[in-house]
Amino acid sequence: MASAFDDQRSQSNLTRHARQEETGGPPCPASRPRIAAGSPWQLVFNSGLVTGREQRPRPDADDARRRYYGLTRLGRTVAAAEAQRLERAVAAARARNVLPKPGTV
Repeated sequence: MASAFDDQRSQSNLTRHARQEETGGPPCPASRPRIAAGSPWQLVFNSGLVTGREQRPRPDADDARRRYYGLTRLGRTVAAAEAQRLERAVAAARARNVLPKPGTV
């Protein structure tokens, strides 16, 4: 069973690979995952996967304390790679009868 460490390492590899594809340069050097202070959301924000947005909703639907974020190009690349990885995991689970086939629930 995968641990949180394995998930973090996998996410780090996805980010490194996506940066390499985006910049066309060599891959970032492999490094051990660092434990940092702050929420997981802050770690994602600092990784360059998301960015703050200036655009806000109508003033009557807004709360001045609320922050708005959007995916960067790198964030979209990483999200797409993660979605593909999850699709493969679901397909493997269905092939092994761990999950029911679609429409048979």
